Amino acid sequence: MKFARRFTLACPQRGDLRAIVLALAIIVALLVTGARWIKVNHGFGLDWDCVNPGSGGAVCIKKLPAAK
Repeated sequence: MKFARRFTLACPQRGDLRAIVLALAIIVALLVTGARWIKVNHGFGLDWDCVNPGSGGAVCIKKLPAAK
């Protein structure tokens, strides 16, 4: 009986496992949404906007100068 008591105290409870899974899901969701906000300019300067259409290479468009 002592072994069973030690084993149950060493194993995480069901609520602990749910909390761990929920925390991991939140972290993964934040990483995925954060990755979408990162923009890569593929070696061009800051005055270029580049997007990756999914097939082929990146498409880069130079920003227009601000109107005075």
